[in-house]
Amino acid sequence: MKKILLTLSLAIAILGVSSPASAHSEATPHGVIISTGSEQGLYHKTGQTLCEPLITKGVKCKAQPSQGSISNLMAIAGDNVTFGTVQSDW
Repeated sequence: MKKILLTLSLAIAILGVSSPASAHSEATPHGVIISTGSEQGLYHKTGQTLCEPLITKGVKCKAQPSQGSISNLMAIAGDNVTFGTVQSDW
């Protein structure tokens, strides 16, 4: 259930962007970058799926593979990505 809520929250946050111009101003210079997880994993496929509607609106979006939750948190804290997936089991 937590994974579904995380995915839904991320989708709402991304799709809530009112225009491509505002997305670019809040995103990195390279557009929206979602730090995901292993390329073979569900989080990476979810990141790619979340990028699709943004790309169709003209917003650059990339699902970036990573080593997982800790790596994603560090990327978010370092302003290297726009969003990141994080697993919470506690």
